[in-house]
Order: sequence, then structure tokens, then C-alpha cells
Amino acid sequence: MEKRVLEEFLEEAPDIILTVDRHGVIIYWNKSAEEIFGFTKKEAEGGSLDIIIPEKLQQRHWEGFNKVMETGKSKYSKRDMLSVPAMTKSGEKIFIEFTITMVKGSSGDIEYCFAVIREKSKK
Repeated sequence: MEKRVLEEFLEEAPDIILTVDRHGVIIYWNKSAEEIFGFTKKEAEGGSLDIIIPEKLQQRHWEGFNKVMETGKSKYSKRDMLSVPAMTKSGEKIFIEFTITMVKGSSGDIEYCFAVIREKSKK
């Protein structure tokens, strides 16, 4: 498959697809992420996941995230659908469900986390 086809699939997917590095820095943000969260690719990429995590949940999120990065283990399987509140650029609280796939580098440490996210606020 051509790289271009995969890139177009990721960009045009109806679900939000985002990627963060091991430090929680957003390195990929697709069009659906722009539409749902309200942040442009330029605003999101290179920044922290804090832009979509409600402030009162940030500490708990980062404690769990950092533990997973250090140990390489999560209490959730890759098939678990996680449900959490999130924030849009306008400050609106929405509810999302997502799965995460962690990718290890040649050192065996996790280098990237890919999330596929669906907004569940609207039924």
C-alpha cells in the first residue's frame, strides 16, 4: 500500500486519530480532531494533551500516563474502550470513548501512543 493512501485514510477518518510521544506531546492530529475539539492541527501538534483534558483530571491523567511510559504496562488491554470527559477549545465538556495502541521503539521503551477516539456526547 502506498504511504499516501495510509496518510489520506488517517486524515479523512470519521474518528479522531491522534498520536502522542512518550512525553505526551501531540505529534499527529487529524481533521476529525480539528472538527470535534476545535483546535487546528497547527494549534495542537507540538503541544500537550492538556488542551483536551479537563483541568481537574490532568494530574490523575499524567500520573497514569507517566507510569505506563516508565513500566511499559497498562491496566487496560488494547481492546478496552475507555470513556472519559474531554474539553473543546470553546470550553465545552464532551464525552469520548477511545482505544490506545502503544508502539515501542528499538530500545523496547514505548515511543508513541496512538488513540482512536469517538465522541459520545451526541446520541
